This record gives sequence, structure tokens and C-alpha cells, in this order.
Amino acid sequence: MTVINYKRWWVQSNDLQQSNLLAILCFYDIEDVPQSILAGFNENTLRKLRVLSLLSLCETSAHIKYEHIKEKCDVKNDEDVEELLIQVQLFVDLKIDSVTRTAAILKHKASRDIYGGEKTVPFGSPVRSKTQILSELVNWKRSITD
Repeated sequence: MTVINYKRWWVQSNDLQQSNLLAILCFYDIEDVPQSILAGFNENTLRKLRVLSLLSLCETSAHIKYEHIKEKCDVKNDEDVEELLIQVQLFVDLKIDSVTRTAAILKHKASRDIYGGEKTVPFGSPVRSKTQILSELVNWKRSITD
């Protein structure tokens, strides 16, 4: 089975390099990671981070255009987009439309880790954090009650 949640290993890790990699896989999308760090990743790690980045995108959108996937997941062509979409189907039910170059998110089966301040992260505040989610929920509540 493919792993998408690394938080328990990250929390337990005492090795700085391992901890940083696990934090990236837990909480960051490929566009959040400095190029200098990405340059040190092998192709398997980059592929994993692209799939995780697409999963993040699926968590925030009901319909996704291929161009948006290319931008957010650092891929260059439609074939790579479709390969990512196929891989992410382990975690999300979706409908791929290669004619309109879009994907419709039908059902979420899993989600990525959420940062709760357990320990220091390698750079910047992760987008998927407890604070960010609570803020979005408050804003959502305001939007439906105003």
C-alpha cells in the first residue's frame, strides 16, 4: 500500500535530515519546497511529492484543469498529468476528462497530514496546519451566517 501519512514517523524522528524529509512529505507541496532542496531529491521522492501535491489540490478543488495541475505539481505535459491523476486515485475518486483536460473530484478516501506545532518544521509555516484550517472554518462560518 502506498503511504501518504508520515506524521508519526516525523514526530518520532531524531535525525535532522530524515525529519526534514518527512516534514516535507507530511506538510508541504512541491511548490513550497526550495529548489535547492528539490535538487537533492531522487526521482521517486519527487514523484511522491508530486502525487501528494496533487492530493492537496484535490482537497481544495472540485474540478481541476490540467494546466493548474502542471503548475502546482511541477509537471510539463498532459501525459505526466494523467499519470499523476491515475496515481492519486488510490486516495481520491475522480473522473478524468482528457478531452476537456480536466479532472472532477468525486470522493475523498484519504487526506494528508495536518501540522499541529508538534516540533519545528524545516522552513516556513505549512499550508496544512491546524491554525490555517481553524481560520478557514471560521471564515466559512461567517460566510454562511452573514
